Amino acid sequence: MINKILCKLYGHKENTSHIYPDYSIRICSRCGSKRRESAACVSKKVRKIEQRINMEIKWLEKRSWNEFRQAGLLWFTNRILHLFGWTICIDYEDLEAGIIKEAYPARCRFRGFDNKNEDDGFKDLTKHLKENIDELEADTML
Repeated sequence: MINKILCKLYGHKENTSHIYPDYSIRICSRCGSKRRESAACVSKKVRKIEQRINMEIKWLEKRSWNEFRQAGLLWFTNRILHLFGWTICIDYEDLEAGIIKEAYPARCRFRGFDNKNEDDGFKDLTKHLKENIDELEADTML
């Protein structure tokens, strides 16, 4: 995909332009020419390539706080934040319906959770990983 974008960028036919890892030399397999490019020129071209790639791949997908909480991710995030004396708080208008009044970071004096919450958190997080492992693995292949 990157070669296709690079070829369009350089005005060559598809898959004829190749960039070496140092991004300073370009070789065209069509004409075999080599050309050094300035760092500024390369940076500008790399930014254009990244922008085009970002348009083709959906990098973000908005999810709800309820899904985040049910997956065990709020617990896990707060577990880490507690080390620094911080937490993410979610105030619900209606917990059963999942209607959130607000979510905000806060300073806290407590560290960690009790054993029941730790057990439940690990179970929820493990369940989430088990159910989504194929999608998570596919994300790492981009």
